[in-house]
Amino acid sequence: MLGLSDFAKRWEACGIPAAVGVLAPWYEKVLAFPLISPYWQPELNTFCTVAGAIAAVIAFTLFLGQPKKVVKGWLYRMLVLLGAAFLACLVLKLTVGVTFFPSAHYQWIVWAVWIIAYVAMFACLSANLVLAMLLLPRSAPASPPNGGV
Repeated sequence: MLGLSDFAKRWEACGIPAAVGVLAPWYEKVLAFPLISPYWQPELNTFCTVAGAIAAVIAFTLFLGQPKKVVKGWLYRMLVLLGAAFLACLVLKLTVGVTFFPSAHYQWIVWAVWIIAYVAMFACLSANLVLAMLLLPRSAPASPPNGGV
């Protein structure tokens, strides 16, 4: 019976290229799919870029030197938050103004939730990338040939 470690070893060799090959035809369509109204652009994307960079620095600062178990736990939490923020943006994009028409009072709440979810998606993605990087096995740098002369 194959274990999880066997799956992980085989995933690197076969799974990643297969997944990329399956997703390749939809690459541009997936990346071009807007998750928020164009009303908020381009200012919101600029803010999300800054929020993502800040989240990456904070994650690196907080988790550098932490045990891998702690980093893994936070990686899983941030993946759940990323998924929830993505689903919130997707649901709002597909329903607001199509099947869901909030009143003027609730419109501001919907917009606030939508913007927070959109910014959280970028911040969680950046933090996840840093946490995944911190989980990579590290080795000492190779010494330069001839003693560095």
